[in-house]
Amino acid sequence: MKAIGNYIIISEIKEKIQKTEGGLLLAENHREDIRYRTADVESVGVRVEGIVEGDKILRPHCWA
Repeated sequence: MKAIGNYIIISEIKEKIQKTEGGLLLAENHREDIRYRTADVESVGVRVEGIVEGDKILRPHCWA
């Protein structure tokens, strides 16, 4: 897939399951303290400046 114009294509980096002090296992979709998620940049459009393929970026948790 190739990004066009001012768009980028990213792939989300999955976070590991964390264990709480009480012993509960929490996946990233159950945690409320995650405000941003990390993603790899796969493709960059020709109008995008400052980001290159292979960069790691932070994206808001609320993006689907």
